[in-house]
Amino acid sequence: IEKLKETRVFCGFTRLSHVRSEDSPNPQDQLLEGKSLYDSFLDQLLNTVKEIPLTQAELEGVFDLTPKQAGIWLAQAIQEKQITKLSRPVRYQKAGFQREIF
Repeated sequence: IEKLKETRVFCGFTRLSHVRSEDSPNPQDQLLEGKSLYDSFLDQLLNTVKEIPLTQAELEGVFDLTPKQAGIWLAQAIQEKQITKLSRPVRYQKAGFQREIF
C-alpha cells in the first residue's frame, strides 16, 4: 500500500491517488509490449489489493477510472477468478489471499 497516498479534495472528501515508485512498470511500456489496457490494469490491481481490500470507489480513484469502466473490469477480474468480492462493505481483494490473524 506504499503506492497509495491520501489527498484531500474540496469539501472534505478524500481520494486515493496512485503514486508510482521507480520499480513499478510504466503503463506505456506495457502497452508497447502488446498488453491490453485491461491486462495492464489487472497487473496493477493485483499488486494494489494483494494485502488490503479496497472498495470500487477507492479503486476508481487509484486508477482514475469511470465507475462504469471500473465495474466492467472488476467483473471481468472476478469472472477470471483473479480477485474476490468481499461483502459488508463491498471490497475487492486478490483471490486466494488469507490474512493472518495472529
